[in-house]
Amino acid sequence: EKASPNAERFWTTGNHDQRFDANLAKSAPMFQGITGFSLKDHFPSWTFCMSLWVEGAERPIMIRHIPVNSGVHAGYNSALKSGVHHVSGHTHQMECKSWSDYTGHRYGVQCGTMADINQPTFDYANDAPKNWVSGFVVLTVRDNFLLTPEFVKVHKPAEYEWRGEIHRIKGYDA
Repeated sequence: EKASPNAERFWTTGNHDQRFDANLAKSAPMFQGITGFSLKDHFPSWTFCMSLWVEGAERPIMIRHIPVNSGVHAGYNSALKSGVHHVSGHTHQMECKSWSDYTGHRYGVQCGTMADINQPTFDYANDAPKNWVSGFVVLTVRDNFLLTPEFVKVHKPAEYEWRGEIHRIKGYDA
């Protein structure tokens, strides 16, 4: 919000977000309706939604938490079955699969996760290897065309990869 104070902010609700409200409702139902009881109350400048349609490219871009089909082929299946560019984050994987047919070209993008994949939040994985990546995707629409999605991959808390370079956040103390 500080980096781009005039930007529109959309939050596509995911399964972990839904747990906040559900767990509070289950544990303390008498407080339902009081400000602060919902995750939305803590992020007032964001518009919460299940999915977001982005127009302006040669075909629409659908952004939502859950891919069309989960699993190892989630990006591929989203590109194949959605009929539009499809962006999701549920699998915590980072990839872009493309699909071309008689209707044109489209992407199935999995964004990774903004979280540190080794934090205690993910202890439910029981120390199993995780095919997850910390980072995010950058989408650019130019001349009514979605350019190839680009990834920003986090290597360390203050180090990230972007466009073939390793960058360090200045002034970061971990």
